[in-house]
Amino acid sequence: MSYIRELSTLQVNSSVVEGTAGSRVWAVSWNHNGSLLASCGDDKTVRIWKRIAGRPYLECSTTIDDSHSRAVRCVQFSHCGRYLASASFDASVVIYSRDELVI
Repeated sequence: MSYIRELSTLQVNSSVVEGTAGSRVWAVSWNHNGSLLASCGDDKTVRIWKRIAGRPYLECSTTIDDSHSRAVRCVQFSHCGRYLASASFDASVVIYSRDELVI
């Protein structure tokens, strides 16, 4: 199923994400309810960002820096929200359980 939205009616709520240490971010993924954002990039890390109530920015709550040896190219939450997958240029895919992540 595809959806086409008229851009003139699309409302965008922007948030500022800081703390990526100047490295290239390759991908981001929101969880199923929009409360968490995962990012990945050239610095070989996956970061999980939390929304701060009433604030226009996200706070990094978790940094995973020991799973990949090269740039992390893709990150995606599962539809159920219990898992997070990351894929890297080191030819590996890592699946994290929400239970093992400190968020």
